[in-house]
Amino acid sequence: MIMRCNVIVKYIVSYKNYMKVFLGAFMLISASAILNACEKSGSDVIAGRWHVINDSSIITGPSISYDVFDGSDDDYFNFSSNGSLYIKENSIYDTVNYQIISPDTLLLPGIGFSINGITEPSIFTIKDRRLRIVVNPPGNVITPGHQYQRIINLKR
Repeated sequence: MIMRCNVIVKYIVSYKNYMKVFLGAFMLISASAILNACEKSGSDVIAGRWHVINDSSIITGPSISYDVFDGSDDDYFNFSSNGSLYIKENSIYDTVNYQIISPDTLLLPGIGFSINGITEPSIFTIKDRRLRIVVNPPGNVITPGHQYQRIINLKR
């Protein structure tokens, strides 16, 4: 009788441990699946309407030319999830295509710098519902006596 009780107790203890391990693994897998499903990637990270804080261009050389456009509530960059970018700055509208090529790099033909028709990548960062796009010529290409850079600051 004591032998049977020991076997039954061992079975119950091992069954409870098995269930704890099984339930723990199930909870861990479920949680990671939910977190991965909620994580944005590609154009979803940048998609949507961003209001223009400012859009600045700087040309350096023998003299410095600095141009800043301060956006209003009506000015925006609207990144659609299909790769189209709709822009309104001041009273000027524009539409260009964009492509995200890495987690912090995108191609902006018509906005970015291009050499021989090939658009150079622009770097973007997103932090605290703010998006910054830095357009640099490759290796900060030096034109005759000048360097160019454009920085676009946006917010949600």
